[in-house]
Amino acid sequence: YDLATSENKNHIKDMEGRINTLLENPEQLEQRVQKSIKNEQTPVDDFDRVLLKKIYALIERSEKQGIQLVFILSPRNIDTETYKVSTQIPQEHFLDLSSASRFPELYSLENSFDLGHLNDQGTAFYTKLLVEEYVARNKK
Repeated sequence: YDLATSENKNHIKDMEGRINTLLENPEQLEQRVQKSIKNEQTPVDDFDRVLLKKIYALIERSEKQGIQLVFILSPRNIDTETYKVSTQIPQEHFLDLSSASRFPELYSLENSFDLGHLNDQGTAFYTKLLVEEYVARNKK
């Protein structure tokens, strides 16, 4: 949905409510920052091996079709278990953009639409960052 162009009054009301909830409770965004930092500090010796096996199978299947599959860990909505599994994905198949310590702009209020989503400015920054990280990784 796009608040600027939507004509659906229910969508507009919902989006305005989500924006206002974040503006009234910015500490919720800080909680996401802290969770991201905590994830980075969590030992990853215990992770979902069944899920990782499925990820490896997807990578192998993609390679057989000439596709380089890349998993992207986006900011704001990462649970600890997902983070732990993601650390086991081979680097050539993985981009981590979830780090609040590396990418604080992705967690800033001025780049936020609501608690879980970026606004237009944040989306533009995220897209630029995604391209830069992908290109940098492929130069190695």
